[in-house]
Amino acid sequence: QAEFAHVPQYVSFFCLGIMAYHRKWFLTLSARVGYIWLIIGVLIVTILYFGGNTVDPFLLKGGQNFGSLTRSLIETLLCISLVIGLLILFREKINGTNRWSKMLSNNVFVVYFLHVPVVVFLQYTLNDLPISVWTKFLMTTFLGIILSFLLSHFVWRKIPYLKKMM
Repeated sequence: QAEFAHVPQYVSFFCLGIMAYHRKWFLTLSARVGYIWLIIGVLIVTILYFGGNTVDPFLLKGGQNFGSLTRSLIETLLCISLVIGLLILFREKINGTNRWSKMLSNNVFVVYFLHVPVVVFLQYTLNDLPISVWTKFLMTTFLGIILSFLLSHFVWRKIPYLKKMM
């Protein structure tokens, strides 16, 4: 389910995550620094995905060229900044548990693996509906989250061998 071009990035982030955990980077990083990273991430998202035609088409070309390298570096900076920023935001502002959040956190690992087929299924299902692209996007997002968690909680966890893997 991974795009081969992103595998080095996924492996790097996985290794960095292990290092960050062992060295307690996200426990010792100041809230101010985390919020700066979050602002950087939000700005990149705003420019890349809501900037319209302001993105230079040179950056969007594939292949081995300076534009592709630049785009890859920008996407990596986006990932790093949002990971750091959101982790700090949640550490500082949304740090607590209740029955509902405990249930969600118990299922999030399985949801990570289930969500791609669920989202693809929803995209194909909604594709021919005569509604706007934004409505399809919002429906896919909302239903994808709900269906992925429902499948994890009520199906995956009921399969004897699979529930032991959790």
